[in-house]
Amino acid sequence: MTERNDTMGVDVHSGRPDEGDADALISRLRVIESQPLADRAAAFSQIYDTLQSVLGGGGGDAPGR
Repeated sequence: MTERNDTMGVDVHSGRPDEGDADALISRLRVIESQPLADRAAAFSQIYDTLQSVLGGGGGDAPGR
């Protein structure tokens, strides 16, 4: 059985989403893009943080954040 991150649907061992999860992410991004700028910034930041933790980026913020 594959261990997955509930937030993004990513296999925590391989770091790869399955196709359904990729579609879900694309759908989520489209919803975010339709929101006001301040809301988009917060939502994109949330996605960034989630992906960073799932993909093992840990250890601090990216430059400029």
